Formats: sequence, structure tokens, C-alpha cells
Amino acid sequence: MKILKPQHFLASCEDLEMCLPKVLIFVLLFFVACNPPEDDLISYNFETDGVFISNEGNFTYGNASLSYLDLLEKKMYHNVFFNATGYPLGDVAQSLTLWDNYIFIAINNSGKIYVINKNTFEFVAKITELTSPRYIQVVNSEKAYISDLYSTEITIFNPTTFAKTGTINLNATSEKMILWNNFAFVTNWSFGNKLFKINTETDIVTDSLIVAYQPNSLIIDKNNKLWVLSDGGANNDSIPKLTIVNPENMQIEKVFEFESSANSPNHLSINKTGDTIYFLNSSWSGDVNNGGVYAMPINSENLPENSIIQQNNQLFYSMSVSEESIIYLTDAIDFAQNGVLYRYQTNGNLLDTFSVGIIPGDFAFKN
Repeated sequence: MKILKPQHFLASCEDLEMCLPKVLIFVLLFFVACNPPEDDLISYNFETDGVFISNEGNFTYGNASLSYLDLLEKKMYHNVFFNATGYPLGDVAQSLTLWDNYIFIAINNSGKIYVINKNTFEFVAKITELTSPRYIQVVNSEKAYISDLYSTEITIFNPTTFAKTGTINLNATSEKMILWNNFAFVTNWSFGNKLFKINTETDIVTDSLIVAYQPNSLIIDKNNKLWVLSDGGANNDSIPKLTIVNPENMQIEKVFEFESSANSPNHLSINKTGDTIYFLNSSWSGDVNNGGVYAMPINSENLPENSIIQQNNQLFYSMSVSEESIIYLTDAIDFAQNGVLYRYQTNGNLLDTFSVGIIPGDFAFKN
């Protein structure tokens, strides 16, 4: 929103009496711009299954948006946050977290988190004064963690009252998080190589482990093994690796090494039964041999050689696997125009395609 300043109206005024009408016009325009008429808002009420897609938008452009796919109608709804609230989402919609009746939207470069109703998309709350929020991990009804790209502390907040309640000092930045028993495992992605183990009852770091450079995602399989995927980093000679860790004693049990530093594997996911992992293999340049989506049984002795979904000339950007074993895959195209969402079966058969917003990045599945 462009804010007009009073001096723009007063510059040509010769005395106060002449200026008053212009001041009143300015005040009226200001409140109209900052408080959009309720008649312009759209009322939603989706109580059936659906999928939220956060569209990052371009860095510093403030053009992030939220899309919603109604799985009953197989229909995509665009800009639902703006349509339901009357306000722009902000600068870089990094991630989505669904918990209870809420969707938490981390707006990375705006340093805030929006909370909206998962069915009506109406505004509920806003968490501010964050450095660069990345992901949210809800621990219970009284505690949730926020990772951060630049801060060396994890922020703790209450997901029911939305009040910030504390911090956890990692002496490192933080990225993806996952729960196992009474512990949270946290990756140190940006120019880092650590995996942290946090006691969620005391909020104390109990252990850490060095893994391959830039761990970006992690999952727990049916055997209670922790898988950590590292991309190797941009402009770096480090080889990407997939590491299996015993979460009990933080010992590395196996490491799978990718063929070269040109690869940038990311978005590690797992099916509902916990016996097959999936990841997206791309590169920092957008071009890599055999790029695409790969599937791998957890008892495999080697990385898969062939993709189940080939990237070809597309620019695959993000991926996730739903509980219904549907692969959700996005194409950022050129990072300027609206992207595309593809839905595939796990055998690689395409189900359908939808247009989404600019740089579609994360998903939240509402069941």
C-alpha cells in the first residue's frame, strides 16, 4: 500500500483555512486505504479437505500470496488471504503450519507470522518482532517453536494465546524441525552443518551433531530412524548427502552421497506408512542431470538411479507427499510469472495441474 504524506497536500496551501479541506481529504484517503471496506472482502467456509499453498512472491516486492485447493471440487482459489482480510500477505511467504483450527503463515522477510482460521481464512492474530521466521513446530497446546534464518535463537510462543514466551539459544541459525518423543530435532541450514536435539519439556539443547553441509529437511521413518538431507550449499564444493541418524544416541548410522556438488537435493518427504522416502533433486542453477522426484525404500542400500518424475525443461521448486500418497510438486517457471502445481500418483502418473501464485513454496494439508 502506498502511503500519501500530508506535505504532498499542504505544499501549495497559503493559509490554514485553505489547507483544511485538503487535510480532511488526506485523512479520509488514509483510513480508506488502511481499512478496506468489508463489502470488498470475500467470505469463505471450506469444511472439507483441502490444501493450502504459500506463494513466496519476489524478495522485497511484497507480493506473496496464499492459494487454496478445494479437493472436493478440484478447484483452486487464489489470493485467499487478501480476499478474506483485505490486506496483502507481505514479503516472502516462507512456510505453512496447520494446527488445531489455525493456519500459521511465516512471512520471512517481513519478520512476522499471520494466524488465520483454517476454514474461513479470517484473520486471527499476528506474531511480530521476529528477525526472519522460517518454520513453525507446534509441541503442544501451550508451546511452539519458530526457527529463524538470521537469529541464533529459536523463539518460543503459545499457539493458543499467540504470546511469545521465551527463546532457545543455539548459537546458530535454524531451519526445519521435527518432533520425536520428548525431543525436537532442528537443522542448521544456512551456511551451517549441524543437527540439534532439544528437550521440549525443558527447552534445553541436549545434544548436537555435525552432518553434511546445509541440512535442509528431515523425516522420521517407521523404524524411528531420523533421515537428514543436506544440499551442499550454493557456490560450494561440498557434496550433498543423505544421512541416517539414531535419534536416541545421535549416532550416524549410514550416509548416502550424491554424485557431485552440482546436485541440490531438497524437500525430503515420506509416505504415510513410513517405509518410502521421496526427495526433489535439482540444482542451484536449475539444471542438473536426471533432475526430478526420486523415491527410495528405507531399506535401500543405494540412492535411486532413476527419477519417478523427470524435471526435463521445468523448474521444479518444492514438493511434498500427502497422507493419501499424492505427490504435490510445483514449478516456479521463471520466478516472475505465476507458477504451476502438479499432482502425481507415487508411481509417477500425473493426476491434474493447477495454476498458483508466484514461486509456490510450501503446503499444508487440511483433512
